[in-house]
Amino acid sequence: MPGSRANGLIVAERLNRKKGQPVSECPLSDIAPFRRPIAVPFIMISRSRKAERDRHQADEDYRTNVEAERRIEDLQKRLAEIEVNKLNRIIEMRSLSRGRIRPARTDRRSGARY
Repeated sequence: MPGSRANGLIVAERLNRKKGQPVSECPLSDIAPFRRPIAVPFIMISRSRKAERDRHQADEDYRTNVEAERRIEDLQKRLAEIEVNKLNRIIEMRSLSRGRIRPARTDRRSGARY
């Protein structure tokens, strides 16, 4: 088991220090290969969690965009309704103004009414 070998190297290193024997030149280089297999599951879990957070954020962004698009479409419909109502009122006002009786105009030169 890789963990037991790494622990054995650490214990041997500490015993050598207590006895006053020379410390091995590269203790970390002896332990490093055994640390990788232990660290891999933690790295994979971390990546998995990040991917899950990214997916969640993407879903939230999508929902926000859909809602914003719906609101924009509603506003565009409302503006179109306002424009149509405005044009209808203009047409109504013109037709009312044409239906009124106006005083007859006279031509200044001939005096004829038209």
